[in-house]
Formats: sequence, structure tokens, C-alpha cells
Amino acid sequence: MFALFALIGAGLIVTYVRTTAFNARTHDLGSHLHYIKLVEQRHTIPNGTECWECHQPPLYYVVAAVVMHAGHWPHPLENASRKDAGKGAIALQDLSATTSFLTLLFWLSTIRLSLTTTYERVTASALATFAPSLLIEGCKIGNDTLVICLASGAVWQLVKWRASRRARHLAGAGAFAALAILSKPSGLVAAAIVFASILMALVFRRDRRAPRFVWGAGASVALLGASLALWRYIVVHIKKGVTHQEWDSMGAQLRVQNHWKDFVSFDWSTFKDNPWLHFDASPARDQFWNYLLRSSLFGEGNTQDFATTAYAYALVVVALALAAFVACGFLICVARAFGPDRRGERELAISALGYVGFLVSLRLVAPYAVHNDFRFIVPIVAPCAVMAGLAFGRLHAKLKRRWIHLAALPGWLVVAFCVASLRITLDWPSSLH
Repeated sequence: MFALFALIGAGLIVTYVRTTAFNARTHDLGSHLHYIKLVEQRHTIPNGTECWECHQPPLYYVVAAVVMHAGHWPHPLENASRKDAGKGAIALQDLSATTSFLTLLFWLSTIRLSLTTTYERVTASALATFAPSLLIEGCKIGNDTLVICLASGAVWQLVKWRASRRARHLAGAGAFAALAILSKPSGLVAAAIVFASILMALVFRRDRRAPRFVWGAGASVALLGASLALWRYIVVHIKKGVTHQEWDSMGAQLRVQNHWKDFVSFDWSTFKDNPWLHFDASPARDQFWNYLLRSSLFGEGNTQDFATTAYAYALVVVALALAAFVACGFLICVARAFGPDRRGERELAISALGYVGFLVSLRLVAPYAVHNDFRFIVPIVAPCAVMAGLAFGRLHAKLKRRWIHLAALPGWLVVAFCVASLRITLDWPSSLH
């Protein structure tokens, strides 16, 4: 089953990357390309003022520069056509596709460790494999794909540690999170999740007495500390103290309000007119959960194609229904976190809370629509898929045989989600703009 979903996911990623132009989905593409070019030409890291994205941590750009240098690929121009972009654009997209495939492997491994029955694993694996964000991010040129991959690896290692009680996996989680810090500032969330998991383990006697726990926790904290120290050195001595853009330069049209009701309300009428985010000026644009849901399903695409729009409506409705199962699964994880947890439910709950809390904080600090985007918290897909699987399994086990049709409801929801997601994502290059 693991191999089957991995094969399906690989096929989807390759198909989407090969049919989507390198400059069709990436934010600030020209600046990302300029950063890579500076690293390759100078063999050093630029300071934070040389380009819009030059404040970012350097790991992705160093890796991309090594790839470009190794293949002697020409650097593509930001506005080049697909025909004129050259092999450099293909190489950079292939790098993103590779990291996205690794992300999927981490997700599937987390699901296999956290869930016990075939029913739970199949439904959760399908939700993860067909998650639109996996493909949306998989074709982009930029550091998002790498930090998503590394953060997902950190969650996988945490769950593996809880399942095996082997300290080396706790150290592995610290290593993944340490690399995530050097990939993008949002990698700090992965570090916080690992650190919070260690603190929670100290509270429970069983975890404290696990073989070599002190060694694993110490190694993890040391790796995180070394990564933070290295990043601080880069910021102070190379980036000239620049850690983010000037938010005020982003434009008033991107600004959103931060009233308390924007974090609890949900404008259902929005989807009667437009389920997309593209040029959205509706009240839903200010609503945290509304914007987050739609960005997780469509990115910032838009279409006038009738069939694709119909599938978009279906995907929104199905996603809302699945969200209810995820919420139930979250409660199951929290309840199990206070019991003899052996499958990482506690770490999955910490991950979900950590990523949602991070996005809320980011929007409060910098209230712009782009900071409400799901791309910042894509690693949450695996925990959500596991939580949905737990809820599906509980419903399937509790209902009596005469309710077999109702018990099959989660399966039909997953099938509808996969079909609608597949139809929209594979049709994106031709129907969305």
C-alpha cells in the first residue's frame, strides 16, 4: 500500500511539473532566481538588501546553486516562455519535484506509523497523496518546497521516536528541524514542535525512563542550538541584520483586518459566487479559516472553465465535511496524549496546534493576505490526514452492520476529494490563470 501511494504521488508530481511553466506559480520568482545566481557566481551568500528574497536563510539557494553549477545550466529569465526557459528552469523544477516526492514519503511513513488498520491507513494515505498543496508547491522554484520537506521529516522522526522509543529518532527530528531553520524562517515552527515534544516527554515518567532518552533529547537540542547560532551569525555578519522585508512596501491592496470576529466567522455565501482566492474582494478575504481553506485547495488560481469550477465547488464542500472528521480526530489525539501514547498522537496534536498558532501569529504581526496562505503550514497535511483516519476508524468500528452505508460515508468523501483534486490540479495548466 505504501509503495502504491508513493507511485501514484510520484506520477502526479511529475505530470504536474512537466505541464506547468516554471514561472506560473512561484511568488517573487525573479528574486529567487537572482539569489541563486548570486550564490553561484560569488560562491558566497548575499546580504539581505541585494534582492527582495535575499533576507531568507541560504540552504535552498546554496543547494540550487550547486545543482545549476554541476550541470552548467543557464539561469532562466523570469518572464521567459516555456520554450525559451532552457534546461536551467527544468533542473530547478526537478529539484522542487524531488523534495515534494520526499515530502510525500515522509507523510506516508508518518501515516503508516500512526495508524493501525488498513481502513485508516488507506483513507489517510489517499488524503495525503491527493492533497492539492503537494502539487501546487511541487512545481515552484523557491525555498518553500525544501522547508516543507524538512519540517515533514521532523514530524515523521518524532512519530517514529514515539513508536519505537529509540533515541536516535529524536535526534533525527532535531536534525531535520535544524536544517529547516536554515531553509526558511517558518522552519522555526518545526524546531518549536521538536522542543515542545521534548518538554512534554519530560512530564511523563514513561518517556523519561525510555532508553537513552537523555542522549536523544540532548543531541536534538544541541543541533537546534547550533542551527540557531549559525543563522544568527549569517544574519549579523552577512545579511547585515535584515531578517524580513519591509512589510509596508507590500501594498495596501494586500492588507487584511485583524478583528476578533475574523478568526471565528465563516462567510458561506462567498462560495456561491467564487471559491477562488484570485482577486478576491469578498468579506471572506479577511476571514482566517475561510482564506486558509481555499488556499489549501487552489493556491491563488482562478478559472472561467465551467467544468473546473464545478469540481472546485465540489472540492470545497467535501473539504468542509472532511474538516469535521479532522476536528474529531484531533480530539482523539488529545485524549490519547494523556494515556499510554505509543504512536505519536501527542506529537501530531502539538504539530497541528503549532502550525495553526504560527499562522495566526504571522497574520497578527504582519496583516497581509499572503500571510494567511496555507503554503506556510503545508506540513500539517500529514497530522490532519492521520486525524481524519482516526475519526474514520472510530466511526467504522462503532457503527453496527445495519449502518454499513453510513460507515462507508468517509470512504465516499475521500474518493470525491481525490477525484475533484485530481481533476482540478491536472487541468490547472490549461484552465487556470
